Amino acid sequence: MAADKRVIPWIGAAYRHIRADTGRLPLDLSLAGSFARNRWNTPGEPTLYLAGDPGVMVAEWGRQMSSAIDPDAPTRAIARDVYRLHLRLDEVIDVRDSEVAASLERTDAPS
Repeated sequence: MAADKRVIPWIGAAYRHIRADTGRLPLDLSLAGSFARNRWNTPGEPTLYLAGDPGVMVAEWGRQMSSAIDPDAPTRAIARDVYRLHLRLDEVIDVRDSEVAASLERTDAPS
């Protein structure tokens, strides 16, 4: 493990929703990073967004449908498949941590 105290192991459940009619698997990165308005990655940079609990997942789902965030957001709900993934990660950086956010020059953490 790296010497940086902000790099830690993590074991737990994470949640993801994807469009139901695509036939994609929950770890498929083929469309990751294709949205023009990402919060944690630049367009074209494959990034898997996972939620730490179902409530956050639902909030993110709603955020994607908000025309205030995305003028091209759908005007109606689109069926989604929901997945709970059981993960064991050797090294993660928690971007919700205020020190980590500051080092990334983010002023809006943890939101």
